[in-house]
Amino acid sequence: MGQSVAVTPLQMITAVSSIANRGKLMKPMIVSEIRDQTGRLVASFTPESVRDVISRETALKIVSALKDVVSKQGTAQKAGGTRIPCCRKDGNCTEG
Repeated sequence: MGQSVAVTPLQMITAVSSIANRGKLMKPMIVSEIRDQTGRLVASFTPESVRDVISRETALKIVSALKDVVSKQGTAQKAGGTRIPCCRKDGNCTEG
């Protein structure tokens, strides 16, 4: 049921981010710019789309379902209610 599949944290956040990015798989990026000691811009980087991995419509449906988890009727109500919009996958899975 998925528990024996090994992925790195970077692979997991990249996959989940594709849902938040409306189905677009983005090249992982750690920094958006580099500045020297005086604050002068040395280099800047822009997000790069790799490809569409799911349709925009499917991604929006998943986001809606994940938002429901932290709603007042959801199973993880305490995880919601912040000023920052959030989503959550709740529950677990066991093999056998």
